[in-house]
Parts: sequence; structure tokens; C-alpha cells
Amino acid sequence: MVQPDTVAVVETPAGTLPPPKEAGEAAPEYDDSYIPAPPENLRELRREFQANRDSAFRPALDTSILDIARGGTSKSVPVWAMRQAGRYLPEFKQVRSISSFFEVCESPRLAAEVTLQPLVRFPDLSAVIIFSDILVIPVAMGMPCEMIPGQGPVFKTPLDIENPDTLILKPNVENTLGYVFDAIHWTYLRLESKVRIPILKNF
Repeated sequence: MVQPDTVAVVETPAGTLPPPKEAGEAAPEYDDSYIPAPPENLRELRREFQANRDSAFRPALDTSILDIARGGTSKSVPVWAMRQAGRYLPEFKQVRSISSFFEVCESPRLAAEVTLQPLVRFPDLSAVIIFSDILVIPVAMGMPCEMIPGQGPVFKTPLDIENPDTLILKPNVENTLGYVFDAIHWTYLRLESKVRIPILKNF
């Protein structure tokens, strides 16, 4: 298995990242300009795609993980990297060095990038796992959350069962969670011209 710290240069769909710093060496200022940006009308494109999905969708060529998930068989053993695995990659750490956890979740550009990073290192993966988290749902329901380093998720206003009216039981999904669908679509567009494998979500 390739160990992240032994990889000299990480190739990406749009360029390269500098090698990890040597012990005792000051980390260079991170520049994320190499990360491809989605078109400004991404949401509009995504909605159009959804409206014409039957004709617009290009199915995955590698369906091994889907075949197994449906109880079937596959000629090969599906392999994938869980979202959490990306936390150990230096390129993921570089993205997180300038963006908070929820900033990455809410940015289709960054979410797609960190979703695809394991695939760049291991091109034979059978699927990619979209970078998101179940915590985006309570946030959409009116419970602001912050990911504290070394501590984990902290709700600024925990749910009070004696005052449930503060919870938005039926949030507007498009307005509050549209960025998740946008991230999936941008990941799909970035994958489409290179390798067609499923985009999954694990909560």
C-alpha cells in the first residue's frame, strides 16, 4: 500500500501539489488555485440535468459495488475509500488548513476535490464517497454546529425538548441543502470525462 508520506508529488486532474514538508521544515503557504471551479450556473445545470435525467445520465461503467450492494455478484471485489480515509492524505490536510469542516461541505468546489483525492492516489477504486456529513441535516433544521479541533461537533444551540418550536421540521431542502446536490453534480461532471464510477454517500 502506498503510504501518503512517501509520495513525492500528488497528481490531480488539474495539476500537482507540492510534496509534503520535511520534518522541521516550515509548511509553505497553501494555494488552492489549482482546484477546478464549477461553472457559476452549476445549480441551474444540475436542475436541468435532473429534469432530463433519463436521457442525460451516463451510468457508471464499473458497477461492481452496486451489484454487490443489491445482493448480486461481481467479477471483481469492489474497493473504495471511506470519506474519513481522506483525513490522512496530505492533500486533504492542505485543503482543511484553510477551510473549516463545514466550509468544505458547503463548497461544491472543495467537496468535489476532497471526494476525488483518494481516486487520484488509487485509480482502481470502484466508487468515490461524496464529502458530506449527517450533521448538515440538523444544521438545515436550525441547529448551528461547529467542528471543534480535538473535540468534535458542538451544537451552539442544543435541541431543547421543552422548546421544540426552535426546530425547523420541514426545511426547504433546496435552499438549505442544495449545496450537497451541487457537490454531487460537480463531482459527476469532473468524473464524467475521466472515469465513470458510482458516487456514493455514507452517513
